[in-house]
Amino acid sequence: KTAYEIVDCDWIQTCALPISEVELDRVEALASFADAHGHTLLELAFAWLLSSSAVASVIAGARTVGQVMANAGAATWRLSPAQVAEVNRIAAPREA
Repeated sequence: KTAYEIVDCDWIQTCALPISEVELDRVEALASFADAHGHTLLELAFAWLLSSSAVASVIAGARTVGQVMANAGAATWRLSPAQVAEVNRIAAPREA
């Protein structure tokens, strides 16, 4: 999938968020990382947040039953320290 397929473009346009090609490339790289480990980008986001000792819980919104189910299932992946380091490397801000 491309970043435009991964990210809800209608939502981006509605909110007028300036998203650069560099940022979209980062989303694609994170999605590829998640896929390579048998997970979704949502599961990666939860796992990364929960890997921080500063985060007690993840509060995620949902509009559908499917989203509630996906959110509930997303908290099952525990990243290894090496995986956290790789995600941090991929997500680190870069110059455009």
